[in-house]
Amino acid sequence: MLNCSQTKHSSRIHRILNHLNPSSEAATSLDDASEEQIMTRPSNNHWIQFNSTSSGESRDTHSSHNDCVIYQQDSSDDGIVVLYLNDAPVNALSDRMLKAIKKNMERANNDDQCKGIVIASKLKGFFVAVADITEIRKRQQRSTTTNATTTTNNATTTNGGEFLDFLKNGNSLMNYIENSPKNKPVVACVDGVALGGGLELAMACNGRVCTENSTLGLPETNLGIIPGYGGCNRLPRLVGTRKALEMMISTQPVKGKEAFSLGLVDQCVVGSNQSNVLSAARQLCLEMIQGKRAIRKTLQYSQKLMQENDETSSLTIVNAMERQLDPIQSKLPHLKALLRVVRETVQFPCNGLYGLDVEMKEFAGIANQPISRGMVHYFLAQKATTKLPKRLLNDNSSTSSPIQSLAVIGGGTMGANIVVNALENGIRVILKEINQEALKAGMERIRKVFQSKLDRKKMTQQQFDKIFSQQLVGQITFDSFHQVDMVIEAVLEIVELKQKIFLDLEKHCNDKCILATNTSTIDLNRISEKMQPKNRSRVIGLHYFTPAHVMPLLEIVRTEHTSPQVLMNSLSFAKQVKKTPVVVLNVVGFAVNRIFWPYGIAAQYLVERGLSPYQIDKAISQSVMRVGFFTMADMSGLDVLNYASQSIAGAYKERAKDSPFTKLMIEAKRLGEKTNIGIYKYEANGKRTPDPQGMESIISQVRKAAGSPPPLNYTDKDIYEACLFNAVNEACRVIEDKVVFRVSDIDVASVMAMGFLHYYGGLMKWADELGAKYIYDRLNKFYQDSDGKVVSFKPCQYLTHCATNNLSLYSADAELMQ
Repeated sequence: MLNCSQTKHSSRIHRILNHLNPSSEAATSLDDASEEQIMTRPSNNHWIQFNSTSSGESRDTHSSHNDCVIYQQDSSDDGIVVLYLNDAPVNALSDRMLKAIKKNMERANNDDQCKGIVIASKLKGFFVAVADITEIRKRQQRSTTTNATTTTNNATTTNGGEFLDFLKNGNSLMNYIENSPKNKPVVACVDGVALGGGLELAMACNGRVCTENSTLGLPETNLGIIPGYGGCNRLPRLVGTRKALEMMISTQPVKGKEAFSLGLVDQCVVGSNQSNVLSAARQLCLEMIQGKRAIRKTLQYSQKLMQENDETSSLTIVNAMERQLDPIQSKLPHLKALLRVVRETVQFPCNGLYGLDVEMKEFAGIANQPISRGMVHYFLAQKATTKLPKRLLNDNSSTSSPIQSLAVIGGGTMGANIVVNALENGIRVILKEINQEALKAGMERIRKVFQSKLDRKKMTQQQFDKIFSQQLVGQITFDSFHQVDMVIEAVLEIVELKQKIFLDLEKHCNDKCILATNTSTIDLNRISEKMQPKNRSRVIGLHYFTPAHVMPLLEIVRTEHTSPQVLMNSLSFAKQVKKTPVVVLNVVGFAVNRIFWPYGIAAQYLVERGLSPYQIDKAISQSVMRVGFFTMADMSGLDVLNYASQSIAGAYKERAKDSPFTKLMIEAKRLGEKTNIGIYKYEANGKRTPDPQGMESIISQVRKAAGSPPPLNYTDKDIYEACLFNAVNEACRVIEDKVVFRVSDIDVASVMAMGFLHYYGGLMKWADELGAKYIYDRLNKFYQDSDGKVVSFKPCQYLTHCATNNLSLYSADAELMQ
């Protein structure tokens, strides 16, 4: 199945776009080589390699700055002008950048001494990362605010006015570059990242040269949109229909060598010397000036599409790719739009302008639909999670310090996986256990994870050996704890045990060491209450989700004692170990478990009212969640779910609802996946199947304990709204209690830890699209249907306030960030 959201390629693109890792593979140079090489495609289409020189390094030049583009022309007689893009941090293709490129292109075309143009970048590791995503967000908001929408078949559409002007301006530049009015060739010099609008800019040029460590791709479908600056039309012409659709649907980029082999670029420089890729681009441009190489206009290039139609049919390829979409993808409007554009493009290979018009109209038609708004919102929400309110910042906490060494106490499943996560990201780790037997078991858990990676060729033997010989130490004492930067406690949820450990840490750790707990249910203030007051400022919660080395979310739990510096360093640590952090207040359940709790209350209540767990799961999984509640309960373990629910219910008794469901499951030893039997049955290969006969007795007892109430005649929509709106209601209480710094943090948490589909932007974005008033009314209905027995259905104060005053559920953001 093609996957447009959860691949390793998508996460890599997100890291590039967020500019979180400037030393990533897209930006780093290769090992030093004794000579630079270039792969080039001459007219006979064979690959050749030749040594390049550094002839371009000592030219006398004169240049001028124009906004974010530098115009540079040297004193040589080749007549080539270089336009350097220079808008840190990533050369986003903003409206400002587009205007600057256009102005300098016009200058070059009007300069009689200029014979050809090379577009390059002054930023190391970046050609152009993407189009300006914040500009897309602003246009979505303006379009929504001005009510430029109509409702058709329950789907919100827009007139596209906000986006057509935006697209026409961008495409006007791309077409101007491709069809220089004085037939001056334009060559793109790509050294680093060329994603989205960056690749569209490069494809509009008459030739392209890149380095082997460059990253080229069109990841727009990650944002619920499609390429809009000609990418849907130019990419199939250069690489063929199948590969173009693969790249756009999966958002998988290609590296320089593959780009060359596909025909996406004309030359690929092998090596790390930046001057050589520019020399190669100038040489390619010069060959076009001299007539040795054709000035190719991509929209008029139809050779690959014509060849496809001779061999099979480009339309057949499009239809085959459409059938490969999974059930969720097949419903997404932006993927449907993408397929429509490519379908039109390949039918008219000789008429690129027609396809371009279709592309712009399709982009404008879907760019402000709920899915697109949700995905753009979610992307930006992920970037915002590390931003702290000014009240928590001071001069001493303006910078964070990386964690070089870590100690983990407890080598159970959670502790071992925390160790794995740190080791994978280059951190030295001490694993401490209570005795040699426990230590041996913990080390074996860690070894098993890495052995699996080694067997699957996800790491080399050298990397494996380095971890166990240089990075990891196992011990049963506190030796060397004075040298570590952070300790994470991951022992059993016994408050007295944790208190003792933290008292020991006071004695053995240096006074700058961060003291973290992975507790999911215990008040951090209880854990630290016996410590010296000055040391409580170093205590913080790092709540991982199972499995810790896989799940991307990390709840960072702050108390009133936690210092700003410790908080900032913990955020930095999350980045180091490639986690997305959400900072939460020290309350029972934190954010995720607290919001998940009433979701489960509603699902179990519906079982009491005559609905089967399988009917409930089906309704939920066909709405906005990856899986239903009961499937997730099996995955977590019914015993774990019961323990967490009881802990949270004890803190919020006024809206708790007792159900014997999980207790009966535990008594029947139906704990879920780990026992191969739970609400579902599990085969040896992991296949999950319903077990209505096995569950019949338990469900009967649950309904009897509830007083055998009359069954509810709920539709699938009623079912998933009852469950998810109960979660929304609790999320609003989380906002009331100022547990998070911004409402969108709940969106990120719901996607990364609760299984909410990111296409809808997260739990709160989805709810906000429906409207607070609608949710308020529906919750009141569910509350009445329960005869007031499910108190958590009763709309909370914040939701009521938003519904009554017609406010967005994000209206609390300003207060949360004060």
